[in-house]
Amino acid sequence: MPKYKKRKKSSPFPILQIGIVILLAIVVVFTIYLASKPTQSSTHAATSAVPNRILWQGNNWYVHGANMPWYNWGCDFGCNAISGKSGGVSTNMSTLSTALAQAHNAGIHVIRWWVFPGTPWQITTDASGNPNGINAAVYPDFDAALQLAQQYDMYYDFVLFCGASSSCVPSTWLTDTTQRGDLVQALGTLFTHYASNARILSWEIYNEPDFDIWNNKIDQASVVQTATAITQSIHTNSPGTLVTIGTGFADGIPMFTGVGLDYYSPHWYDYMSSGNYCMICNTAAYYQAKYNITQPIVIGEFPTATSTSTPYSSTYRYNYWYNNGYAGEWAWSLFPSRTSDGIAIDMAAATTFASQHADIGPLLNSSFTPTPTSIQVSSPTPLPTVPSDTIPPTVSITSPTSGTTVIRGGTVLISALASDNIAVARVNFLVNGSLVSGCSDTTAPYNCSWHVPSPKGRTYTLTAQAYDSANLSTTSSKVTVTAK
Repeated sequence: MPKYKKRKKSSPFPILQIGIVILLAIVVVFTIYLASKPTQSSTHAATSAVPNRILWQGNNWYVHGANMPWYNWGCDFGCNAISGKSGGVSTNMSTLSTALAQAHNAGIHVIRWWVFPGTPWQITTDASGNPNGINAAVYPDFDAALQLAQQYDMYYDFVLFCGASSSCVPSTWLTDTTQRGDLVQALGTLFTHYASNARILSWEIYNEPDFDIWNNKIDQASVVQTATAITQSIHTNSPGTLVTIGTGFADGIPMFTGVGLDYYSPHWYDYMSSGNYCMICNTAAYYQAKYNITQPIVIGEFPTATSTSTPYSSTYRYNYWYNNGYAGEWAWSLFPSRTSDGIAIDMAAATTFASQHADIGPLLNSSFTPTPTSIQVSSPTPLPTVPSDTIPPTVSITSPTSGTTVIRGGTVLISALASDNIAVARVNFLVNGSLVSGCSDTTAPYNCSWHVPSPKGRTYTLTAQAYDSANLSTTSSKVTVTAK
């Protein structure tokens, strides 16, 4: 820089003073900018000084929320005028506004919302099926959702995929390294697009992937490797936005301890009444010690009480999570008429709970320091113990019937009917005593698509095995079919 050297020789002091003034001015302006910037903090929850709260926007929050999993399954994000459909957020603003107003009035601040449930058609692909982008129709619905969040002071946990099985995301997107990279790159455009929006608290990669892994629908390594890559993409493309995974059971947590998540969000339902998945029997510190994690734990799904939910009242549930070290809870669900289980939230209990605590959030640009409080709620007396389940499930194959002829080289749908005194955990389908690949179903109706081998004249024996939540099992009567 010759000209600066020349000036320095002739007059060093004035230029030095000017430089110092300019430097100080830059520091002052930059400091003011940082203090007023209304976007996410770049600090992730794992660094929180309070291990049982979510660190966000510089404060430690107890995240009081609700599941609004979907209004229109697979259509909330992308079904609008651009795509020629009418099921998206932007075309259902009035109904969604009513639900969010109700949540706001109950002191709820976080909404857990599924983005691509079912086949993720909103992620575009090339002729070979490789992910290559995000359908443009997605953005107007995201914008509409964020408009509602601004109106009702809400913050979203957006769930990308309904699971890790092929019914929620094409298997090769997870197992093939090239397609996995393409998927991460495609999602990166979505994360980047909304990087500066503080209404997005977190992206949740999968819903209940542990079930898919345990049921042999996908291998654990592929699920974990994909989750790790997506987590890195979120942290890179949207600094300050948090990342989580909602496991079906608390004991699914250790599958994902190396992913880099900012918090864990396992689920709890009443049938999870013993062992490591009984979160209402254990504290958050119990899981943090057992699985050697420091990140906070949020109850990602739980039901508030019904008239038959004894002795765990809604009040007991809300305060148990709060008083036992959990970082938040999201009840199921705001639209009970849109889900098959019909479970509704006890809004009165949610409202009372929120009014009793001074660190309910999150809140954008809050002017106060959230302070944990404690409401002591008497435990049910005696503390409930659920008797051991000694009754195995029942199961029978309903289709095909024994003696049926099947087409060799074709595909046959095997269906089973299963029931249990508490809950059916899964139904496995076997041919000649071996589990059919991808045929462990966790939800009714229980089905399996079996590809019949090509040899002619062979006879096959079909059976179904049902397991309940206590891992008791029953095998159905044999059904024999012959290939022609």
